[in-house]
Amino acid sequence: MLQVIGTAIAINILNPKIPLLGGCALSILDAFTILLVYNPKSRMFLIRPFEIFVAAIAAVVFIFFCIELGKIEADVGQVFKGYLPSREVFVGQG
Repeated sequence: MLQVIGTAIAINILNPKIPLLGGCALSILDAFTILLVYNPKSRMFLIRPFEIFVAAIAAVVFIFFCIELGKIEADVGQVFKGYLPSREVFVGQG
């Protein structure tokens, strides 16, 4: 259930025009589609194209992320340092 809500929130963040209820419906439809296509006794001829599609989307996201990082006019070391957790995250203040 949490995966459905998390996916709905992610869809809403990526496209605010899609409400949370619509994101939940898309997530559930996606999960049921995969369950309908998957058959452990078959040769999984429909699963492989889906895996290739997901891998292609991940590659495109990575490429665009690298392009966006290339447009930053800051010190690259400082940019990547921002992705590391700081000490304040782990140390309590009181």
